[in-house]
Amino acid sequence: MKNIVFTDHINAWSIKKGLKKFGLDLFSIQKNTKLIPFIDKEKIKEVDTLFFTEENSLKEYVNNHNDYKFEPRYFNIELLDDKLEFANFLLGIEENPIPSRSLNTHESDYPFYLKCKHSWKDGMKLPRGFIVNNQNEVNDVIDEINDNQWDTDWFFHQKLLNSSIENNISTSGYFDYKNNNRNAIIISKKTHGSTSTMATGAVIETIKDPNNLIDRTNYILNELKYQGPFELEFFYEEADEQHYVLELNPRFWMQHGIFIDLYDNALIKRYLYKDKVDDWYEDGIAPYKHIIWVDSTHIIFSLLKFRLKPMLILLKLKGKKIFYPSIPTATGFCLRKVAKTIANKLKN
Repeated sequence: MKNIVFTDHINAWSIKKGLKKFGLDLFSIQKNTKLIPFIDKEKIKEVDTLFFTEENSLKEYVNNHNDYKFEPRYFNIELLDDKLEFANFLLGIEENPIPSRSLNTHESDYPFYLKCKHSWKDGMKLPRGFIVNNQNEVNDVIDEINDNQWDTDWFFHQKLLNSSIENNISTSGYFDYKNNNRNAIIISKKTHGSTSTMATGAVIETIKDPNNLIDRTNYILNELKYQGPFELEFFYEEADEQHYVLELNPRFWMQHGIFIDLYDNALIKRYLYKDKVDDWYEDGIAPYKHIIWVDSTHIIFSLLKFRLKPMLILLKLKGKKIFYPSIPTATGFCLRKVAKTIANKLKN
């Protein structure tokens, strides 16, 4: 079994917890409401917490956006679904994305990241991308793209970043371009997780603003006329001494549970327009609190596989620790996953 992060489960668990604080129940929310745009009732019967996943909702929008207007309602579909288009947009407003360009037949500056523009396309979940070190590897990836009947135009060339995982920094929370007083923004960094593809972190730690990243976030999201939950990722490349913009996740994201207990459920409160003037923060910046957010499923699976590094990292960190989902919920989930895997292997 792969030791992966179950973002579907964690997002569902935290949103469900946040809704409960307003007396809202999953089964009372209809398919066309703002908060939960797509509900698979059959899936709910199987696992009641899987009522919202960022990837499934994004996939549904990309494939069926004529039938439903995705929240946030002011976001351009081309920028939502195309990472190269977003990089070009950033250049157009004199921001600093990771250097990117269209893929050429014959490349020269190796190694680089052959990245996919899209998370989903034509109903398919696409790979994040491939690190390539020479033209032969580029050709091999293109062969794989063709074998899977993907389109080479779905991929682009991005500078490969080489700094440590802790240089992956995010501003996140809620943003309202119409009224910046409603904003609720925190800054966090990955302390443990994947580095090669900038994938989701298993341990996230809140930090103070290292270099005017909140000002940059306000500028970018105001230019986009953005309203809704978000995560804007930056990456500090030490060799270049630059905080590059990595990508924008226009949705509830994995660590948004930080807001539920420690910031008075600020994110969902704003999303449902239940906030009042007294709930607003100065300059839209949530007060700094040193918080360690932990993907508890990752920790449990690591221990089951006798991998102690995540737990050792966690024990060394000092700060308010919160676990998503809760340890009992995560333990039950992991044990069911293990049992299902064993049963499938026995069948085969």
